[in-house]
Amino acid sequence: MNSINRCMAELYDHPDNAKRVGWFTESFIGACLLHPQDKATVTAVTAKFNQRLDQPLTQSERQTVYRGYVMSFQPTKQQQNEALAGLFELYYNPLDNRYDHYIYAFLNSLMMYPDDIKQALTLTDKLNKRLAQPLNETEKERAYQQLEERWV
Repeated sequence: MNSINRCMAELYDHPDNAKRVGWFTESFIGACLLHPQDKATVTAVTAKFNQRLDQPLTQSERQTVYRGYVMSFQPTKQQQNEALAGLFELYYNPLDNRYDHYIYAFLNSLMMYPDDIKQALTLTDKLNKRLAQPLNETEKERAYQQLEERWV
């Protein structure tokens, strides 16, 4: 999760105008990890990133990226190992901030199961139950809103 956060912040702060398609693609992948079932939010996030470029991608170029990468993101073994380490850390040492605990659990679970949102949510729920006071459904929604506010 930390690697996703760092990557997205770095991308946003340093648009790469020389490699604008690759830079945009990376921002798209990050947005997909953060909003796996919300195409509108992914589109909004990537549009915001796109505006950071001196010469933003055209609609046609963005569509090419979307078509080429939708559902094809596969984290590297190193990324999955980092996510697994993060999951073990959360399992044995829950965070004091319940919302952060849930968000980190969710993002690390997505790295482990990028093609299976149901499995990622199941794992997130198991880690939520490790909390002394697990988040209820309303609080889970607030956690997702916090995640969105941090990156949109």
